[in-house]
Amino acid sequence: MINFKEINTVHFIGIGGIGNSAIAELLIDKNIKVTGSDLNTSDITKNLESLGATIYEGHQGSFIDSPDLVVYSSAISENNIEYVTTKEKNIPLVNRAEILGALLDTYDTSIAVSGTHGKTTTSSMITCILKNLDFEPTALIGGNLEAIHGNVLKGAGNIIITEACEYKENFLNLKATYGVILNIEEDHLDYFDDLEHIIKAFINFSKNIKPNGALIVNNDDYNTKRIHQYVDIKIITIGINQKSDYQAKNITFDNLSNPTFDIFYKEDLLTKCTLSVPGMHNIYNALSAIALTNLFEEDIEKITKEIEDFKGVHRRFEYMGEYNGAIVVDDYAHHPTEIKATLSTTKKLAHPRTVCVFQPHTYSRTKELLLEFASAFEDADEVIITDIYAAREENTYGISAEDLVNAMKKEQKNVKYISTLEACETYLKDTLKENELAIMLGAGNIRNLSENLVK
Repeated sequence: MINFKEINTVHFIGIGGIGNSAIAELLIDKNIKVTGSDLNTSDITKNLESLGATIYEGHQGSFIDSPDLVVYSSAISENNIEYVTTKEKNIPLVNRAEILGALLDTYDTSIAVSGTHGKTTTSSMITCILKNLDFEPTALIGGNLEAIHGNVLKGAGNIIITEACEYKENFLNLKATYGVILNIEEDHLDYFDDLEHIIKAFINFSKNIKPNGALIVNNDDYNTKRIHQYVDIKIITIGINQKSDYQAKNITFDNLSNPTFDIFYKEDLLTKCTLSVPGMHNIYNALSAIALTNLFEEDIEKITKEIEDFKGVHRRFEYMGEYNGAIVVDDYAHHPTEIKATLSTTKKLAHPRTVCVFQPHTYSRTKELLLEFASAFEDADEVIITDIYAAREENTYGISAEDLVNAMKKEQKNVKYISTLEACETYLKDTLKENELAIMLGAGNIRNLSENLVK
């Protein structure tokens, strides 16, 4: 049990990560001294330093002085020298999910957004709505949200919003008042045995929702619908195709792929909504955010205005600029379903040619979902595959980017393998033409390519 009143100093191993850094910033706000280490400094670590944190570059056992608590991220292995030193010194050691769960317990109301896809966008939508309607929430976002100038919002109210990641069943550390399940698909198969194992984890996450709370679920997602029978709490459904509590009907798209739709509650028309973010998938995200915030604010028109003003999160179909008259877009999509959703959006933009550069993320995901990846790029005119971004893994899976390229060629794709981002940049500069669309996909460092192209 973590008692923040008894903690004076916390050290973070991997403090530069989007999750650890947000928690570190909240602890600084609680007047807790924060130290941390990461392989490289970044804008995130520089911001923490400006707030008073002590940041070390690299990992050394000497960085573990005498903190009251050490926090590590899922990217940190048990043979990390700081992890080992902490164990040797018998200093309390917890993972990020454990301290996040303890933080949630310090608020009267907590909101945890889960799902294979859409967590960051939906959490951001909820945050913007509640912030702009003066609920003064605290929020930890898994991306850079311009509306809060970063990835953490420190509010004076008693509401906290967070993403709930299923990796290694980390979200089972969270006992939230309200939960959201956007969708459930195969992912993180370096940890989970199969889809049934994943669904079981989501069931257990749902059982952790407090009895006086509620769970918002996507009624169009078959695996998510299976959750209903296992939980006793209030369930609120959203959907498009299936009859749901909150349902989008009469959907149209403009030439930027931004949707307009009617929102029904059961049989009653509530209002019409036009989003400023593109794609069918964002209708599901918006409906989930609307259903959740409607528990706090009864005036649906106020909620709708805020959702219409939502401009998105960095790396979610983010317009980066132009190169040689071609549009450059950057997106975090790294799962086959996300890739399909993102590329389907590009078809409505009427560019003469769409070139997609994809950096696969982790060996395990690439191997386990190889065939799904191979068929996910049908809406791109040309696809370039770079080397796999290893993240936390070593290649013990016997998989390579060339394997993905070969699988895609069987689908008769215009696909090529270019190993490095630097070589991709050279190729794109030689081939991109005016009015074409170049979209960079992946959860690794492929954003560097987008930024370099438009400089």
